[in-house]
Amino acid sequence: MKPWKSILAAAVLALASSTAAMAARTDLVVGVVLEPPHLDPTAGAAAAIDEIVYANVFEGLTRITETGEVAPDLA
Repeated sequence: MKPWKSILAAAVLALASSTAAMAARTDLVVGVVLEPPHLDPTAGAAAAIDEIVYANVFEGLTRITETGEVAPDLA
């Protein structure tokens, strides 16, 4: 009867750990290979790294939709 207890304990442990792994995440991680040279959008030529940083740092309060209407973005 002891193997059944071990199997039952392993199954309960596996089910308990799987619910913790499926918990909702509230953080966003952006993986960028290089660090940005600066955060001033007027201080240099645009590059891919700068565009990524500027899009995430200088996000606007509003945006223009496909139909040309102003919609809230961060506002």
